[in-house]
Amino acid sequence: MSSEAFWTWFSGESERLFQALDDSAIEVMQEVNAVLKESHPGVFSEFPAKPGGAQKAKMVLTPDGDVELIETVRELVAAAPALERWSFVPFRQRAALGGAIEMHGVRLEESDVFYRTLSGPRGELWITLVIRGLTEDEDDPRPLMAILLMDHLIGELDSLTTIASLAREPLEDPEDESLRPLATIPELIDSYKDSGLDRWDCYRTEIDAEGTVAFVTVKLGLGAVVPLAHRPTQVRVIVPFVNPREDGLISDKEEVELLWQLEDELREALAESCDAISVGRVTTSGVRDFAFYAPEGQMVEAHAQRVFAAYPQYEVDVRVEADPDWEFFSEFLMPSPFEHLRMVMERDLDTLEQAGDDLDAPREILWLLAFRDTEGREAYLAGLPDTFRVVELGDEGQVSATLAHTSPARAAQVGEVVHELFGRFAEIPGFVEQWRCPPAGE
Repeated sequence: MSSEAFWTWFSGESERLFQALDDSAIEVMQEVNAVLKESHPGVFSEFPAKPGGAQKAKMVLTPDGDVELIETVRELVAAAPALERWSFVPFRQRAALGGAIEMHGVRLEESDVFYRTLSGPRGELWITLVIRGLTEDEDDPRPLMAILLMDHLIGELDSLTTIASLAREPLEDPEDESLRPLATIPELIDSYKDSGLDRWDCYRTEIDAEGTVAFVTVKLGLGAVVPLAHRPTQVRVIVPFVNPREDGLISDKEEVELLWQLEDELREALAESCDAISVGRVTTSGVRDFAFYAPEGQMVEAHAQRVFAAYPQYEVDVRVEADPDWEFFSEFLMPSPFEHLRMVMERDLDTLEQAGDDLDAPREILWLLAFRDTEGREAYLAGLPDTFRVVELGDEGQVSATLAHTSPARAAQVGEVVHELFGRFAEIPGFVEQWRCPPAGE
């Protein structure tokens, strides 16, 4: 059954279903969900309470936690007919504070749920829900109830697209200062989206087996929320340098400044005319590759070429293609966990050296490793050389291990350690999340 067939059925039954809500919203939901199962498996309907005498009812369509069905829900609602008795809403929306849920004889209030946060390797938001009364019983409804309470506060779409990792654990210490009450989570989500999404960074990498060097600048904060469904079109504006160096990079000050000017004009033109957003640029092999994502059906190439009409010295190559999953952004522009750590390390070492640190002096460096599960951590640690010392094991919100290794802080020596640690993740899911390199003699 297609979307059209579902809405044809619903339109024919809309008045009966509207009246039936007064008797049993559950029965209406079960009937609609049975039809939805035929046309859109995994999508469910929900019906908020209809006040007595109301002339209109609301149906919420939800992917019920399945990220892969987000677009299906959007498309289904977009195809909905205009019905006098009904409004149709995609995803569970935010609601007021003070909620509680009862399920299978268990009652859970917002005040029974806390959370703590961690940052993933690319700045992703990781949340652990800490739940009062949670047991190890696999039939305990509290994990689901806590998620529903969270969705109630932040809305289902933010829950699915902004939170990269969600874990649950029992409340053992109500005085734990790392815990925040669930009621504050909307502020956290809004703050993260507002401040994090416009965060840019740059790094050096090799883009092929021959070791071709590229310098990548990327809108790092977008990594937590892509793909953006309303901008499914990838746009790349590739500009060959007029005066490249032998290594394919650029040192001509005038051309560097001109390219900055061009980028500003390009961003402004594509944003105003096509609602396109700039997501990064790559400098390599005698070219600068500007990357954007735009809504479907925009005349992006024409607007980009119009900008460059004033700069005849540049013969630009504008490439436009469908990329609804944002693969170019995620797989090429975004740094890997290894590259992200290397970015952090290079800056830390520069800071130490500028402060007069002797980077040749050995010191004990700490490494925080993140694992998917305790079994992986045990297997990883079992094969570690004796040069590493296990400092701490953690299981609160994330399975982790803190290791110590004594080494000079020069990039060459530290780089060997990083390769050693990451190499051991080839077969065990995980990554090196952080490092701490103290000044010599600390």
